[in-house]
Amino acid sequence: MVSGSNFIGIRLIFWSFSNGGRTNNWVKPTAALQRVVRVARRSVGRESLPAVFVIKTCPPYRDGDSTIPFILRKSMSEINNPIRTSGSLPNDYQEVLYWRMTEKPIRVITLQILGVLFFVIFGLIFSSLAVSLGKLPLYFKFGLSEISSVIVGILLTFVLHELTHGWVMQMFGARPRYGILWKQMMFYATTPRYAYRRNNYVGISLAPFVFISTLVVLGMWLLKGTLWVALLGICGSINASGAIGDMWITMIVLRYATTAYVMDERDGIRVFLPKP
Repeated sequence: MVSGSNFIGIRLIFWSFSNGGRTNNWVKPTAALQRVVRVARRSVGRESLPAVFVIKTCPPYRDGDSTIPFILRKSMSEINNPIRTSGSLPNDYQEVLYWRMTEKPIRVITLQILGVLFFVIFGLIFSSLAVSLGKLPLYFKFGLSEISSVIVGILLTFVLHELTHGWVMQMFGARPRYGILWKQMMFYATTPRYAYRRNNYVGISLAPFVFISTLVVLGMWLLKGTLWVALLGICGSINASGAIGDMWITMIVLRYATTAYVMDERDGIRVFLPKP
């Protein structure tokens, strides 16, 4: 193991011939070997490269008291595919799609129409669950306090929706940013210039729909017979209809191979595929 101020994590393996047979020995961190490795790192154009080097002597020769390798070689796969930091895009990928929801007004209008339609559909679904699972009475009254609770619950649903996106992004090593597109009244969580594998991004997109819907159903079961069941049904419908944009983007991403990478934008995505 060779170490230094900026020379960490490099393993040197020394093949030598002894007693007529080939044996593996660890190379001592001599000054001569450090010089050889520094030259090798410069030759591949990377001054700080944690990697595995193979040093071969056949036969070894001397520089003072230090054994100098005759051949120093680096795995070509390591050179052509260097170790990448989390979220970085492979060098051999190119952008094939830049899709923005707000690029065309028709997309925003379609999103709003679908949102209303999905609110009705999921409203019926969660209402049915509220009655069958949550034992909610068919008739009840809403006062000022209940209306206030609904408003607060809807706002918290929007916040939890984006936070769920962000939590899953963090699971993949990203640092999400949150905000609102006031003109379109759209909340967002995004990680600029961070590349996700296709399937990971699909998980990020669908996480709020799955996670919050599950919480709603579980809450209905735990709070059965109370008006909280009605509030949960409303919040579940709001969340599910608000996920229409996530579902739209998921359908776009799934058109590409599993080797694709996706970068999230505030109002869209970038898709990358290997260069032909």
